[in-house]
Amino acid sequence: MSASYRAMADSIAQNYAGLGQPREQLLVEQEIFKRCSLEDLDGLEWGNRVLKTLRQTDEALTLKAAVWDTMTVDTPSYFGWACELANEYRQNYRREEALRVVQQRHTHTQQALTRRPRDTPTRYHARQATLALIGEYEFGNRLSEAAAVREHFAEVA
Repeated sequence: MSASYRAMADSIAQNYAGLGQPREQLLVEQEIFKRCSLEDLDGLEWGNRVLKTLRQTDEALTLKAAVWDTMTVDTPSYFGWACELANEYRQNYRREEALRVVQQRHTHTQQALTRRPRDTPTRYHARQATLALIGEYEFGNRLSEAAAVREHFAEVA
């Protein structure tokens, strides 16, 4: 692999890092690592970069999960963080964690809805959480669970 190609890839990876897009940075680094020969010193360097970026991505997810766990359930920011956290898990191929977050969000919104059935923002968040749960089940090919939630949603609405 030519030095100019490596320099260009390095520049692209650094740009993604500067933009705060570690997932895209990781994809560039992984592609370069695949193209390097393992006997080459550059291959080891790019392998270390991939591991470092993976660790940063994982640490960011851990931090987001910790913040989400400490939030008060009845706040709009809780629902926003839940959406973002589930999306981050999905992007990092952690489907079960994403499903867990979506299920918890759905459960919490349903509980909030029983306490305040006429509150418009709570009803909105409950509807969004239900639709997200249905979508998550369908994406995971859990069609019977999606149908059960959809049926219950139709009865309530």
